[in-house]
Amino acid sequence: HLLAAQKVPLGSPKTLKVLIGAEVMKLEASLAEQGLQDRDTVTLVYEDITKVMQQAAARKVLKGREITLEELHAWHSIDVLTEVETLAIPCPFPHNLLALTFGHSFDQSME
Repeated sequence: HLLAAQKVPLGSPKTLKVLIGAEVMKLEASLAEQGLQDRDTVTLVYEDITKVMQQAAARKVLKGREITLEELHAWHSIDVLTEVETLAIPCPFPHNLLALTFGHSFDQSME
């Protein structure tokens, strides 16, 4: 699943879902744990990254929480961030970032 996800570059407006039959594979579980068997049908589906997905990823990143690979793709598709209170986040700023606005309580050196 990780190999398939790497086919979608960070910053793309789409994410990749991998399905075993009708079930979406979990990135954090092995194929065996998810019951993948010989002759199972695996389907790759490109899905648009929505604003809701971007907002959810931004909330987690800006609170310093770890994110999943899918959330990482949503994070890097963001082009505007507002009310940022800290530069201490667990991953680089989004690849597509065009505008960044700091919040009222931002008080950190830019160096």
